[in-house]
Amino acid sequence: SATAMMAVLYRGERNPTLRASYPIGNPILLASCLLPGILLAVMGVVGGGWDLLRGKPARGIGKAILCAVAVVALLYAFYLTDSRGPQVGLGVGLLALVYFMGNRAIRRVVGVVGVVGLVLLGGYFFTQRFAESATGRSDTMRVRLYAWQYALDLFQDSPITGQGQGGYALLADMLAAEDVVSDPVPLSARIAHAHNEWIETAVDLGSV
Repeated sequence: SATAMMAVLYRGERNPTLRASYPIGNPILLASCLLPGILLAVMGVVGGGWDLLRGKPARGIGKAILCAVAVVALLYAFYLTDSRGPQVGLGVGLLALVYFMGNRAIRRVVGVVGVVGLVLLGGYFFTQRFAESATGRSDTMRVRLYAWQYALDLFQDSPITGQGQGGYALLADMLAAEDVVSDPVPLSARIAHAHNEWIETAVDLGSV
């Protein structure tokens, strides 16, 4: 909550047109770091409700009010980051809370909703990769699709020992030689990062 309030105040003081980022890195990193606090605060509100039902009104009301204030502060700072990836993460996190709090029937429903939601979200991004975008969002989508494919190709080439430390940064750009002819805009810069730490590490270190 303190971090969220610092982000809100700093943004208002420095430049209200910017996305919130201070005091943690860039907007995406700030939003990601706020996620655990948001989920814990939501659980605190739910816990306050449970205390009320168990005959502990003073404790329940106090907990619910404090955590509700925290939720408002955290969500406002989260909103000011305007970060799409963490927004998806928040949705998944809230579904996970319902899943772990619910009974078997609720878990089945949440599981189905989660799988369907991820399929629809993936389909949306995949179909939008060539859409017109004033911000270049479709181009950044295609960069990642290319980068991930190059990473998978390099990993399959040496799945046991990997390509060596920094192997992706050295080798992936060569794989873009054919794609840059047919799709030059997203590949106008050198491919030096897989845009996914897990698969890039898999390329470099293999099964290790």
